[in-house]
Amino acid sequence: MPVQRRLPKRGFKNPMRIEYQVVNVGRLAMAPADVTVDRAWLESQRLVRRPGPIKLLGNGELKAALTVRVEAASEKARQVVEGAGGKLEILRARGKAAAAEAAKPSPKATAPNPPITKA
Repeated sequence: MPVQRRLPKRGFKNPMRIEYQVVNVGRLAMAPADVTVDRAWLESQRLVRRPGPIKLLGNGELKAALTVRVEAASEKARQVVEGAGGKLEILRARGKAAAAEAAKPSPKATAPNPPITKA
């Protein structure tokens, strides 16, 4: 039997995949009111340990108004933070995440040209 049929098939690994560190909104409940939650605060609380972009997910409740600065957030996380009177700021990602964002076509680039009118 040929070697290509004997070896296991492993599939495809996307080199442009963004590997986010996830933090649930419920984990931010221990933060005091009116504090800015960013990478430095999350690292000091040991909620984030590895380098890379951070994504906020909407699992849990939030009672204090916080300013949250992360690279990505789910729609439910945005609703929970803003519902508690806080503010969610999406930062520009660095590294692989920035390269993947730059590779995406912008909506303006895909918009059709305006119709030509004859005078």
